[in-house]
Amino acid sequence: MWDEIDRHLPSFESAVLTGLDEEGYPYSVRMERFEEYVSSSETVNGYGGKKYAYADVIEFYPVREEATRVAGLQAGDYQTDDRGIGNDQYEVLQGQPGIIAEILPPTQWDLHFMNWESAMFKDNLAMREAILYAMDPLPQLQSGRGGGDFVRIDPGLMMQQTSWYTTAGADGRYNVYNPDTAKAKLQEAGYAGETLRFLTTQEYSYMYGQVIVMKQQLEDIGIVIDMQVTDWATVLENRAKKDAWEMFLTGHGFVPDPSQISYVGQMNIYPGWWSSESSLALSADLLSETEFDTRFGLWEEVQTANYAELPALKTGDSSICSFRSESLGGWDPQFERGAKFWNFWIKS
Repeated sequence: MWDEIDRHLPSFESAVLTGLDEEGYPYSVRMERFEEYVSSSETVNGYGGKKYAYADVIEFYPVREEATRVAGLQAGDYQTDDRGIGNDQYEVLQGQPGIIAEILPPTQWDLHFMNWESAMFKDNLAMREAILYAMDPLPQLQSGRGGGDFVRIDPGLMMQQTSWYTTAGADGRYNVYNPDTAKAKLQEAGYAGETLRFLTTQEYSYMYGQVIVMKQQLEDIGIVIDMQVTDWATVLENRAKKDAWEMFLTGHGFVPDPSQISYVGQMNIYPGWWSSESSLALSADLLSETEFDTRFGLWEEVQTANYAELPALKTGDSSICSFRSESLGGWDPQFERGAKFWNFWIKS
């Protein structure tokens, strides 16, 4: 918590707690402007450039119940919400007097990992392709992330708002739902009714919502599914075991560099253990090179390898909402790496 506050409030002094409740949670965190802070004079550009603390004080109030957070925003008790109000409140708050409800550009993407160390998928591209053709991503996204403007079908593993965006390798390998082709691939793979163990949790509704739809899609082509629903800590424990699962789904947040994608920068380490020699070499080159043009070419090769070899299957992109008071001036709801608590003010 403190690292997040410090990272996004460079022109404020250290946090001061106003007290702790019986469970050790702060009633609030008060930040006061640091008068000796010297800002860059460069033009504001994303998270760089000039940072000025127009606000004398910023106070953060941990509010556990979403309904209370919504009511507080409506009442004017809070000026903004730091991701604590879900997308399902968008229609509730949109158009309400004094409130701005805005759907932000997508910053999340979700993907199904396949275990390259399991007997079902190891050295069996046809089996992984059967999963690819069995998957219809839009119903999964609608179940897990919401529909309409909250989700986007897009094959890029880096977001469109980055200079790394590319669709390399995705043609014919993304959003290609075809149950007949999936069944043919099952036969090619030699599938004989083995059970596919699918790890998931209800602690993250976006995970469970997508997996429950994926389960049906896989069963529709004849795959036997053991959907193991546990707490998230148990999912983490089990997915680290190479003999304990075949698939799991998780989300990936925005990263500024493709080497920070979990199963690219940690290839053959991150659960799923993508480990072809050619892809490992590409990943190593991507990590060691420094020139952007060279790295972009390598990144296109990595993404192409991802779609050729199928270590994981992307469902799509999703957005979160920004909820805030109209009284905020200069507010930038950019959320790629967290909200920016500088260069804004309270309108008089």
